[in-house]
Amino acid sequence: MSQIPTAVPAINGHSLRTITDKLNRQRAITHDVVAACVAVEGCTGVTFWGLSDRTSWLNEPRWGQLRGEGPHYPLPFNRDLQPKPMVLGILDAFSGK
Repeated sequence: MSQIPTAVPAINGHSLRTITDKLNRQRAITHDVVAACVAVEGCTGVTFWGLSDRTSWLNEPRWGQLRGEGPHYPLPFNRDLQPKPMVLGILDAFSGK
């Protein structure tokens, strides 16, 4: 049986709650998406729209307001390039946790 290459084209992890709730929910969602990819032999990767919140397009008022109540912290690292909880979700998914 041939495998069909599979990829998750983009993750933009955000949700509407307190900052702590957003970051914890973001970790869970990211974990589940990465774990799903790891579980599929043909998955070739998961793509994020950047590395840190410093450069996120959601920081621009025009686009951020279209995504709902902010602030938005959609990427794995914060503005100071420190890992956010979603990084632990990614690592847990790769280690099978």
